[in-house]
Amino acid sequence: MNIISIKDLQTLCPAENLAADSEGALLPQPWLTDDAVNTRIAQLVSNTQNVVMLPTFIFICWWRDWITEKKISSRNLSYLKDIKPSDTVIFPRCVQNDDNPETGNHYILWVFSGRVHELRVYDSMGLYRDIPNQQMDMLCHAFSQTWNLADWTVCYPSQWLQSSRDTNNCGVFVCTMAEMELKSCSLATEVVGRSQMEHMRKYHAAALAEGVQIEDSMRFPSKTQCMAGALQVCCYQSVGEKGTLYSKVVQVLWVQCDLCLGWLHMDCAGVSEAEVKKGKFRCGCDIPQPYTFDSKIKALKQGVDGLISDTEIKALHDALQTEEKKSSRFYLWKHPEVSLKLKQCLKPKQCSFSDDNLVKLADKIRAAVKPENSLESLDYIFDVMLPEVTLATFMKHLNICRYAGEVLMASGQVLLL
Repeated sequence: MNIISIKDLQTLCPAENLAADSEGALLPQPWLTDDAVNTRIAQLVSNTQNVVMLPTFIFICWWRDWITEKKISSRNLSYLKDIKPSDTVIFPRCVQNDDNPETGNHYILWVFSGRVHELRVYDSMGLYRDIPNQQMDMLCHAFSQTWNLADWTVCYPSQWLQSSRDTNNCGVFVCTMAEMELKSCSLATEVVGRSQMEHMRKYHAAALAEGVQIEDSMRFPSKTQCMAGALQVCCYQSVGEKGTLYSKVVQVLWVQCDLCLGWLHMDCAGVSEAEVKKGKFRCGCDIPQPYTFDSKIKALKQGVDGLISDTEIKALHDALQTEEKKSSRFYLWKHPEVSLKLKQCLKPKQCSFSDDNLVKLADKIRAAVKPENSLESLDYIFDVMLPEVTLATFMKHLNICRYAGEVLMASGQVLLL
């Protein structure tokens, strides 16, 4: 069964939209989270034969492999292992910048039809009708065991569109277009208004609430909740019947923010007991928003070597391997069977670096840790070391704690450096 959190579900239909006196009011229509879009489309596909759904983060995994090695690791291609030539693949994307496809805030939908050798593009704003050459080369490589995409037709079929003033409902549109595709519905091109979008939101939210398991919140072994749990990055969070991450740790130390009074595990805060005893601890709740990254940009002007040294990267890698440093990303990399869902949630959904600097930093990490298998190690580098190194640079150059760095990464405020 698919799982969705109440937080994600409320991006489809906020609680105030269900109030009895909301009729006729201008209701909030927030931007959908990736988990809301992925879970709804997965739910739709689960009831349909010969259709495979690829979640949004798969493109990021493929792209990182492609720009670095010009091929995709077998681990990241495992999602395609059961695809048959006559199947249909539903692939939602989050786009904005063709130069760096990892970042974006606009959902579109790709539908690969093996039956008619056609790739249909659904984009409620009509901005991404074509597929850039480099992305198409990557897709040709990814699907090469099943299809020859070079011979396929890419088309932009008749579809519903958002109004020019609507910038938040692309996720609802993608979920709706996925359902129309699965039901083989032909659509006339027309602009869908705000009130119609509100009906679609309630429809999809009701279907999700009925058909999936809803997680109210993460549960922790202590009566005190770690704030990092809300971001799903707590080092000791519960994984259901399998207990908690780092379950063999006997003594877990806590620290309280002197401003907001929230609690964090010291490992989640990224501070030691000795550091806490020296003075007050602040979790980052006092950081002005949006945050400026002047010191980090200044360091990056010297190149990626100005951010972090090879010695620091190697020390970070060694500390993770020996578990001297705790990281939910590393633990789930090492023990993916504990929670595949949580492992996928922790995959970086965006990167703070431009493509050029991303490749340079990945090469720098690879040279520092010296992995044995160059292609398979990309997953470790991108899923574990790149976010951990990014956090380390935040702590070093911005003088903030680890948790504050996690908040910045999760907020999407990180600049493209």
